Parts: sequence; C-alpha cells; structure tokens
Amino acid sequence: MHVGRHMSEALRGINICSIGDLAHASRAFLSSRFGRAGELLHDYANGLDDSEVARRTDKRKAKSIGNGMTFRRDLVTEEEIRIGLEALCVEVGSRLREAGQRARGIAVTIKDTMLQTLTRQGPLSRPTDLSRELSEAANDLVHRCWKAGRPIRALTVTAIQLVPVDRSYDPISFFEGDIAEQREKISHIETTLDGIRDRFGAGAITSGAVLGSDFGAEGHRRESQQHRKENANWGEKQKKPKENTGKS
Repeated sequence: MHVGRHMSEALRGINICSIGDLAHASRAFLSSRFGRAGELLHDYANGLDDSEVARRTDKRKAKSIGNGMTFRRDLVTEEEIRIGLEALCVEVGSRLREAGQRARGIAVTIKDTMLQTLTRQGPLSRPTDLSRELSEAANDLVHRCWKAGRPIRALTVTAIQLVPVDRSYDPISFFEGDIAEQREKISHIETTLDGIRDRFGAGAITSGAVLGSDFGAEGHRRESQQHRKENANWGEKQKKPKENTGKS
C-alpha cells in the first residue's frame, strides 16, 4: 500500500508509521482528520475491500477520460476561456456516457504562451457524465487559479475518479426532486446530441458560441471523432481476409 509524501508526513505526525499502526488506529479518528481518504486507508490496512474480483485477462477500465487542445490563437477573455472549455467538455461528457462512467472529480491543465503548465483538480458536487456540469466545474476551477487576462495557449480537461453509472450514488435524487428532474432532461438532450453527431458527424450540431469562435474550438470534436473512426476502420480492415486475385 502506498501513500503520497504529504499524507505520509501527516500520518507520522500522529505517530502512525506502519501499516500495523494504521490498522489499529480508530477509523472514526482517521475520518475526522483525513475524511474519506482516512477511511479508505484504514480499510485497506485491515484488508477490507468490496471491489469485485477480476481476472488477470480482464480489460482494465480507464481511470480518467480527458480531452485537450492547443488553440489557433491565445485565449484571453473569460468568454473565450468558457467557450474553449465547453468545446472540450462536450467530448469528455460524450466519452463518459459511451463508457458508462461518471466522474467524481475534474482536473484542468493550462498552458501559457511560454509553454509553462499549471494543473489543478477538485471534487465535483455529485458524480456526473453531463458535459454542461463538467464545463461549469472546469470554468470555475480556471477562474480560481488563473489570473484574469493572462493569455492561454492550450487547455486540457480530464474527468477523474470515475465510477460506473450503476454505482454512482447521488443523494440529490432523494432530496431535491426539481434539480434531479432538470438533470434528467439535460442528460436526455446530451445523449440525443451524441446520437446526432455519431450519425451525421461532429459538426452536425454545436452551440452558436463554439461555432462562431475563431480559435479552432469548432473543429476540435470533428477532428477527434474522425481520428477515432479512422482507427476503428483500420482495425476492421486488418480483420478482413485478403482477396484471392488468382495470380501466382
């Protein structure tokens, strides 16, 4: 079992220096100090894990789903940043829904004109595969960590801490019916748009803001989707037997 440097230092600060110390520590105490991470550390130290047993041959699911882009020109205004993030999150949300996964956290990587990068991540208020919610969270993250007016050359949005849809518990469904109903409508709309883009191409339907941008956002999903289709077509061609021309 491995923990990061900061967690290791924090554990040593309360005289927990081994897995044995961790196993004998109070779960409630660890939870009060470190939240959910403390509970997981206690459970793992005691050999408690309710994950399904998997075969070595089973295909491992993605731990994250991301999408990035270097723009044709630098993004400067808040509106340009919002549009760039929206374009990226449309693809991230679509791929989450395709994989049957939801994200519990989001990460944003920003590259400036000097090619210096900054990455920040944070939890989402609830597990989601909705592009709109991912875009809002990513935009909030950028505004909290990036100085207004500082040019941005490239952005990457990554959905992290993925969980299967059937295991993504959402307490809002029980206590805030109106919000749950609205989220269901948004999900239906985005799933419908996925189907339209898959059938007629990524450029078949998009928001007016993305379509009217001059920094390349409108063509990004089209290029991403085309690349995925080409890979799929290449795979199919490899499976087809070569035709016998009759020549020796």
